[in-house]
Amino acid sequence: MQETTVTIEFTGYTDRDLKTLEGQFKHIHAVGTSLVEPAHTTAPALLAIGIDRDREDAREAALRVAQALYTFLHQHAGITSTTTASLVTIEGERDDLAPLSVEEIHTILFAAIQGE
Repeated sequence: MQETTVTIEFTGYTDRDLKTLEGQFKHIHAVGTSLVEPAHTTAPALLAIGIDRDREDAREAALRVAQALYTFLHQHAGITSTTTASLVTIEGERDDLAPLSVEEIHTILFAAIQGE
């Protein structure tokens, strides 16, 4: 199994919210997750999402992950001004996911699966 892992950094979300999101991913075939909760309330939580890129349904799995992320972010939009969700690249750069559409998030995830 060859897995592509993307990491998302969340700030300002409750542990309960993030565990609910993680639970949604566990129902998607070809996807595994690992939630790293912060030791301090001011530190970000990290959610690693692994997608099995050898499976034929990797594209569909990436789409379902994108849809779940988009829904989660927009359900929580405006609750507080301190919430952020950023895709963390291997180079350590952060890309804000909140303004992106489902299609844009899917494109990013699928490009990662393809090794781009």
